[in-house]
Amino acid sequence: MKAFPANGYGLYEMTGNVWEMCSDSYSASSYELSDEVDPRGPDLPDDAPRVQRGGSYLCHASYCKRYRVDARSHNTPESCAGNLGMRVVRND
Repeated sequence: MKAFPANGYGLYEMTGNVWEMCSDSYSASSYELSDEVDPRGPDLPDDAPRVQRGGSYLCHASYCKRYRVDARSHNTPESCAGNLGMRVVRND
C-alpha cells in the first residue's frame, strides 16, 4: 500500500499487520545462548515456542507499547489467530 515512506532497507509496511511467526526458537535467554549474527535461538524440540515479531493491527498505543519491528514475543508453532501470520522472504 505504501502509506508511509520505505525504511532504510527500502521495505514498506513492516510493522502492524500481524505478529510474524519466525522459525527461530524462543527462550528468555535466547540472545545470551545464540550467535551474535543471525541468532536463531537454542536447539529446542519442534513443538517448542517460536519467536513472534512486529506487533499486530490489534496493538494500540493506549495498551500496546510493542508496536515496532523489534518487538519480540513467542507462541507455539501450532498457534493460530487473526493477528498472527508469516512473511514470505525470497533470498536471491
